[in-house]
Amino acid sequence: MTEKQIGFSCITWEPWGRVIESLMRTGEIEISFLIVWRNEQDIFRTSFPEIKLLIVEDLWMMKVDKNLLLNQKRERIPLKHKLIALQMIERQCFDNCDFNLTLKNEFFERMVDYWNNLLAKTDLIVSPSIPHRFFDYALFVSCDINHIKFITFQMLPFGSRIIPLLDNIDEMPKLGSPCPNSELRQLAAKKISHARKDYKYAEPAYMAKHRKNRKLRLIIKNSLLKLRRNLTLDTLYKFRRPNTYIILGNVLPWYQKAGWMAIFLLFCKKILKSKRLAKECTESSVKKTVEGERYFLFALHYQPEETSCPSASVFADQLMTIRWIAGQLPDNHILYVKEHGAQHDFHQEGSQGRSRGFYQAVSEIGPRVKLIDSKANTFDLIDQSEGVMTLTGTIGWEAIQRGKPSLVFGRSWYETHPMCLRVSEHDREIDFEAFLSKDVCSDRENLNWHEWLLANSIHAKHYKGWISNTDITIEQSARNLSDFLLGEVLG
Repeated sequence: MTEKQIGFSCITWEPWGRVIESLMRTGEIEISFLIVWRNEQDIFRTSFPEIKLLIVEDLWMMKVDKNLLLNQKRERIPLKHKLIALQMIERQCFDNCDFNLTLKNEFFERMVDYWNNLLAKTDLIVSPSIPHRFFDYALFVSCDINHIKFITFQMLPFGSRIIPLLDNIDEMPKLGSPCPNSELRQLAAKKISHARKDYKYAEPAYMAKHRKNRKLRLIIKNSLLKLRRNLTLDTLYKFRRPNTYIILGNVLPWYQKAGWMAIFLLFCKKILKSKRLAKECTESSVKKTVEGERYFLFALHYQPEETSCPSASVFADQLMTIRWIAGQLPDNHILYVKEHGAQHDFHQEGSQGRSRGFYQAVSEIGPRVKLIDSKANTFDLIDQSEGVMTLTGTIGWEAIQRGKPSLVFGRSWYETHPMCLRVSEHDREIDFEAFLSKDVCSDRENLNWHEWLLANSIHAKHYKGWISNTDITIEQSARNLSDFLLGEVLG
């Protein structure tokens, strides 16, 4: 029997080292390569000396075997994939002005060429997170055009719960039949009750972390802790040269030789740009809604991030999406646009996700489009609105729990909820009649839907950001992931 060849993308030792050991013990699966972070390469190399290792930090800048970049037979890349990739690369281009369009396109095509050559005998790729880095999205595209199976996971905000996505990252998969489970029902009920209270009870964990980390004292403290951790782990490579994936200058990344001074100047520019963007946003915004106004709330996504690109596909350009909505708003309705609370955090990447003039451009779309103060109470805005619009964000689910319909423009974990309407990239216009006619569902129907969703999930700490979760152990997470993959690979 021919062994199945599997590659793993962007994995951490826990729990994936255990998963790989479990799969290899079957004798029917061979691991073709592993993409890991540099600080964990030693444990992977020691445990799996015969498996090819690729390093995340090198792939960001395409520091790979140049022989695999040769174009043996360049497959045609669908235009949609190219559009998404070109937007995705903004994450690597500060201010999006140094790296021209021709080189961006060349970078992407060469990256796809690399994967086309490397994947020649691979049957399956497993990626814990939705491919949202430039290099792993190129990996996904290569799998798509070469008909190689690709498995990734949609995270759910109910502890360590995930939904597998097979080959298609544009929409949620069709799930199985309802399966009564009182424990899952209680888990959903607790989360729903928080969403119906004050925002401080419902605030997502990542938002609370962002808010906490904005304090300068904590930024300095975390920087010193990171320095001590790197010295303890002997990761001196981070000090010998800048460990960055930002592209500086109009050259292909593997030619780049950025020094510490260039990175320091870049950091200073990020701080200045973040402050300018925050000021522009404030100056372009109104403080509050007008009493009696009928309005929709459009919640901007933090960018750059997976929830917008690639999850929102062609709608990831939020300015374009707002303009499209504005052109078909029902009479006597206003569109309020609210910025994401973490967008202007200078220690994050938000400065790369907004161009100068973005907020002014939004405010100039027309008299029925208004920016609302980013500090305005989100739940108050939801409660007074006719409905909420978002690319894929959790705010759409929160709106549903507060009795308002939700309109989403990309793959959202709640897109099949009875009170949610999904806009497709193939739709010529928004069906506002269908959107506004979404009836408030009963508590029983709402809980039934959540119970059905969670019953079709996998319980596992599959991603590095979830390792500290306490609702399941690493050992059980590895068993659950192994059982799922064995079922998919061996049937």
